[in-house]
Amino acid sequence: MRLRREVKLGIGAVLGLQLLLSAMTIALLARMGPAIERILQENVYSVEAADEMLAVLARNPGAPTPEAQAAFDDALRRARENVTEEAERPLLAALESFRRADLPQSAEARATAVDVLRQLGHVNRASMERADLQAKRTSSAGAWAAAMLGALSLGLGIVVYRRLRLRLELPLTELQRTTHRVRAGNLQARCAVADGPAEVMQVAADLNWLLDHWPQPTDGADEAARVAREAEIRRLLAWLLDARAEPMVIVDGDGLRVAANLAGLDLDLATAASETVPETALRVLRPTVEGAAEPAEAGQAADGDAADLGTPPPDRRAPAEADEASTPSDSGETSAAPAPIEPA
Repeated sequence: MRLRREVKLGIGAVLGLQLLLSAMTIALLARMGPAIERILQENVYSVEAADEMLAVLARNPGAPTPEAQAAFDDALRRARENVTEEAERPLLAALESFRRADLPQSAEARATAVDVLRQLGHVNRASMERADLQAKRTSSAGAWAAAMLGALSLGLGIVVYRRLRLRLELPLTELQRTTHRVRAGNLQARCAVADGPAEVMQVAADLNWLLDHWPQPTDGADEAARVAREAEIRRLLAWLLDARAEPMVIVDGDGLRVAANLAGLDLDLATAASETVPETALRVLRPTVEGAAEPAEAGQAADGDAADLGTPPPDRRAPAEADEASTPSDSGETSAAPAPIEPA
């Protein structure tokens, strides 16, 4: 079950990275929420309390009313309960002295109170800026981490696709191509699967075994398959012949030539033109083809420098030329020009 394991591992890795990316995104949002809430709780409330105390001082330039004193005390209490920076403590202590002695009534005392309140607001705004910068850094780091995970997920997806294509898609395509060629009548087609899962390799081997043991067509309904098979054999024979430099001819059991290479055809033309037999006879191959002679006869035909062609091919020349060719030459030998080879 290697195929199932490979598919599970590949798809599982991609899904795992996607889940990790989703978890990191949720964690990033979860960290951004508390950072914003911290800014609101620790700094905005203190700034609002300082603004309210400044408003009370501005609305009551003379002797403070009980309502003004109560509003000032309430704002100071909220600022004291929301201390987030050490720099706020001495400022709140100075404001506490004003609360015990009622609101400052002299201009100098009011100016001192206003300066203290402005410093308190400045401290809280500086803390807000630092918290905002920290939140931005957290957001940027999370975004880069998510981007890297996304790139890693994309790369892993490409690797998984490429592996599945090489190990699964291409072997299956080769199987499909082989079956299509067999359906078209080419019974010599075979699967050439060099790499892939064990299951696919076994299917290819079984298909090749079935094709090797497939019965040959015998009736007229399989005539197209027989013709395609013979054409494939002739193509292979022609390729093997053309790979040899010396003149070569293939004959059947009756001595009729069925194929020759280019050098053999050139030799036939030269022999027909000169009407003499060359000193070196043609080398004849007798492969095991349909209608070939028995192996013993084939071995006798291949012995010696001059190959015995068996039954000579019929002379397709005119009668006069045939009689002239049968006349003995000066050396006492009979020259026989090979007949032109009909196209296979």
